[in-house]
Amino acid sequence: MGSVASLLERYHGFALIEPRFARLIKGSHVRFERVGSFQDLYGQRAPYYINYHELITSLPEASLYMMEAIKARIAPKYYQEFLELSSDATFSWRNAFLSKALE
Repeated sequence: MGSVASLLERYHGFALIEPRFARLIKGSHVRFERVGSFQDLYGQRAPYYINYHELITSLPEASLYMMEAIKARIAPKYYQEFLELSSDATFSWRNAFLSKALE
């Protein structure tokens, strides 16, 4: 996710995360900040915020290397496609994900 976000120069992210997943993520040095109360959406989830710049400063060197390798690998193939989708105001990542999941 961080690799794609940095390709698109999007440095702020929000996600609805299960409490258990948030605890697991903490073990990998990724710091999410809970910014709201828990909601019942397919189970308990809370909104979390992450800042890309804080992410890269908190990750161990091996994780940074892996993130940069992913970025280098996906950039030539998907950058233009990601850019077009992110600039389309009518496009919904959620709906795209759901349509693929239902196939």
